[in-house]
Amino acid sequence: MSITREVGSLGRTHLYTRWEVRFRAFAAVLSLLGAAAATVVGMAVTALVTGADQVWPAVTFRPVIGGDGALLDATGTSTAHLQLPVAISWPPLDPWWPAVLVALPLFALWMRYVVSRLLQRFDGNLRHPGRPTSGRRTDRTPPGSPGNTPCPPAAPSSGSSWALPRWASTSVRRKRRRRAASSG
Repeated sequence: MSITREVGSLGRTHLYTRWEVRFRAFAAVLSLLGAAAATVVGMAVTALVTGADQVWPAVTFRPVIGGDGALLDATGTSTAHLQLPVAISWPPLDPWWPAVLVALPLFALWMRYVVSRLLQRFDGNLRHPGRPTSGRRTDRTPPGSPGNTPCPPAAPSSGSSWALPRWASTSVRRKRRRRAASSG
């Protein structure tokens, strides 16, 4: 699971591309939207079960700077302050705990099947997607190359063909067979 891998790599330094940073921010916003939707559904189910009126959260838009006066005032008489441009007013719900009991499993399912799958799709370092892992790289490099342990010399097998490493091409094998047939 991608989330457990992320938690396990806390404290390690990772270099992400701009696209990866934006993608992770998008996943965070998507998880917050899922939390809000799970809360609304939990409140609606609780209202349905208890027989209360369904009251939806009220969303109001407001300016970024609120209060009176200038934002930076040397005299200290200004009441201006920065605020979020969207205000959400949740209606009071009594009792509140059934809404939480409904919202938590919904949020867990949202994280498991939507956000986690989205993050798993682009798992790993996207800087070098075509570069093989070190284990695959050593299988395809010739012996004696940097970063590779030298292979033992090829020994003749039964018959006239020589045992070649996997990285050797078919034409090299044909040449060795011809040499072995002409010398022996």
